[in-house]
Amino acid sequence: MGVAGIIMICLSIFFRRTVMGKAMRACSINREAAHIVGIDVDRMSLLSFGLSALMGAVAGIMVTPTTQISWSRGTELGLKGFCAVILGGLGSGPGAILGGISLGILETFGNIVFSGYKDAIAFSILLIVLYLRPQGIIGRG
Repeated sequence: MGVAGIIMICLSIFFRRTVMGKAMRACSINREAAHIVGIDVDRMSLLSFGLSALMGAVAGIMVTPTTQISWSRGTELGLKGFCAVILGGLGSGPGAILGGISLGILETFGNIVFSGYKDAIAFSILLIVLYLRPQGIIGRG
């Protein structure tokens, strides 16, 4: 949790305080406008791809000691990450953090109560939240 927290804080500082981070945000909002004002959009795309690969590698290193890794494990982890982002509110960084932590806690508690239904619990929570609050926990509505 500590490494993930440090990465989130560093990314937040990077995207809010550095020129390159602001350029990446501009490219994500409107590629054409960013190109018009002189931002090298292709370079920002390559940088964002590399940054996401680095974060994926660090996440893989962090999750490997606690889980059994197999070739099909990535899909399950990706779907859980997707659930966390949707729960928190799409486009909200703090919402994704809150969604991930709450999903992990509820999933673990649900696995204690309903043994063996860990994945079903996570997706059931997602469906309930989408039904009650489609914009997510912190999403703007």
